[in-house]
Amino acid sequence: EEKAPVILQVSQGAIRYAGLEFAAAMVRTAAEQADVPVVLHLDHGTDYDQNVRCLRAGFTSLMYDGSKAPYEDNVRVTALLAHMAHVCGIPVEAELGKVLQSTDGVTEEEVQAAMTDPDQALDFCQRTGCDSLAVAVGSVHAMKNAEASLDIDRIKRISAKVGIPLVLHGSSGVKEESEVEAIQYGIAKVNV
Repeated sequence: EEKAPVILQVSQGAIRYAGLEFAAAMVRTAAEQADVPVVLHLDHGTDYDQNVRCLRAGFTSLMYDGSKAPYEDNVRVTALLAHMAHVCGIPVEAELGKVLQSTDGVTEEEVQAAMTDPDQALDFCQRTGCDSLAVAVGSVHAMKNAEASLDIDRIKRISAKVGIPLVLHGSSGVKEESEVEAIQYGIAKVNV
């Protein structure tokens, strides 16, 4: 209805369930039938090999999620993937900080401790060459109700430092007014 481009994401879980080739073929078939641009994006690819296989399978956007790895490992692998993908003209989303899972029974203190540090985000982006950055700013994956408010000041500070599009994961649990405000300050992709 909006005639807007779309990003269809395939997760590692979907790849395990349906197989990489089948999942990619489904999105390619949908893209051929659409009259708007369609991006085939790997969501939360947690290892180098998975990202390489997706690039080879025709994905037009990759995400390396090294948020659970030590910082220097996250930097190293993200930089390797960004270099490889950029040779092919493919953008790379990375993640810094940790967007926690609601199924883990997380506390507000844990969410705060897992948030993306703006100064570290600048270092990370400069060293990796990633094209967009998924940030931990108060959302939590798999929340059942939209109750979370985002740390708008943190989003502003990260955006001012890194100068690339920011990505919000775990948006299903975020209050709509908080999402709308975040978009004004650098959130350019909201995962639903």
